[in-house]
Amino acid sequence: MTESYSQEQIKALLVAQDPNISLARTTNRQAPYQILYYRLPSRGFCKVDILLPGIMDIPSVPLSCITYTRVPGVPVMPLLAVLLLKLQGWTDHRDSEREDWQEKQYTDMDDIKEILAILRRHYPRETLESESWMPPSFVNAAKGRVDEFTEVFPGTREHWWNIGFDVLEPFVRMGGATIDSD
Repeated sequence: MTESYSQEQIKALLVAQDPNISLARTTNRQAPYQILYYRLPSRGFCKVDILLPGIMDIPSVPLSCITYTRVPGVPVMPLLAVLLLKLQGWTDHRDSEREDWQEKQYTDMDDIKEILAILRRHYPRETLESESWMPPSFVNAAKGRVDEFTEVFPGTREHWWNIGFDVLEPFVRMGGATIDSD
């Protein structure tokens, strides 16, 4: 979404602007890049990827929906789209034949739950309806993944429902609690 900076330049700009962001070397010493991490309030760090639309089914974001960091010219994808991409990563890692990728699914699960909580606490109005710019194919692919995620983590159903997804099994809200109906 920006041609002003390379991925590595964006990483350096973010690190300079935010004390919660840091860079670390990869385990591959020949790699020409470093890994970007963000310190989470609830647990350790989360790896941050600087990605561009057109790869990994990342949708193009209309200019009116792009937000920016404190660094001028560095765009940020809306959080709901980030969540759906993280969900895609979870299923890709889980279904991979590579053992190192399969291990990543556990971090993905924690990240997804964290993003769901952030959306609920800080962005309750960010829903499928408010983010209608997302291509139907992107949202439809996410629907199946949401069903799979809620099978493994039924306690997240209400979060997904609040975003606008129809979860497989209905739930009953009682005093703020979620009870699975079986």
